[in-house]
Amino acid sequence: MRESIESSHQGPSLPLLGVPYSLKDLTPTKGIRTTIGSANYANSIPLDDAEIATRMFRSGGIFLGKTSTPEFGGRPTTEGGICPIAHNPWNLEYNAGGSSGGAAAQVAAGLGPLAEGSDGGGSIRGPSSNCGW
Repeated sequence: MRESIESSHQGPSLPLLGVPYSLKDLTPTKGIRTTIGSANYANSIPLDDAEIATRMFRSGGIFLGKTSTPEFGGRPTTEGGICPIAHNPWNLEYNAGGSSGGAAAQVAAGLGPLAEGSDGGGSIRGPSSNCGW
């Protein structure tokens, strides 16, 4: 008798199978340059992943890359560090905000539906609002 697909599934759960996503450049990623937006870490390649990176890599999603952030994530804009300025994709004259401006711009531009951000003081809410979300 043939088993159902659910009962014959042998691999780990892949909840984001095929979904494009990005990680903020503040997030350590093993073997992938992580600058934290700072010239001091311009060539930093972590030896280990942050827990969020491990979970995302194991989710089955498609990793697009790192998104822009200000130096140490400490400004409400992506200006002022070594990462490129994240512009509002609807109007390039405007800034996407920060510190998760690169993440908000990536989602608003349609590059992928999921981007990791961090919000200690509006760092997701501000950029999301700036980019029309």
